[in-house]
Amino acid sequence: MKITLDSNPDSAPCCLKIIAEDGRDILVQTDWDWPGVASTFGWSVADCKPEEPEGYSLWQEGRDTFGGEPWTAEDLKAFADFEALSCEHDGTDGTVECRACGMKAGRFIELAREWLDRNDGAEAEDPGYFDEVPA
Repeated sequence: MKITLDSNPDSAPCCLKIIAEDGRDILVQTDWDWPGVASTFGWSVADCKPEEPEGYSLWQEGRDTFGGEPWTAEDLKAFADFEALSCEHDGTDGTVECRACGMKAGRFIELAREWLDRNDGAEAEDPGYFDEVPA
């Protein structure tokens, strides 16, 4: 059965709904569930990076300074470290810190929500959200 993502339902702002093709739905109210729901619809923790170091986007644009001050050696190291970061985050589902690189669960959750918002209306095969449970 196909399911559809409603990333900002009118009936429950700031929540998510997973809607089955037969009309049933599940309300997702906690941010802790965002990585799992996002994964169902195609998101991957492997695509996640930590937050950019301050000034990184300006440096990428080729600017020589940040607020009039030249880049420090620490700035340049932080930029290089950020660009070199390559982690598949194999030890996490996005709800716990990555043991390999130290990225925090909060960052995964934040990125999952951003992905969910960008992919409102996504469809997927139901992995079991709407399976009948024997009485």
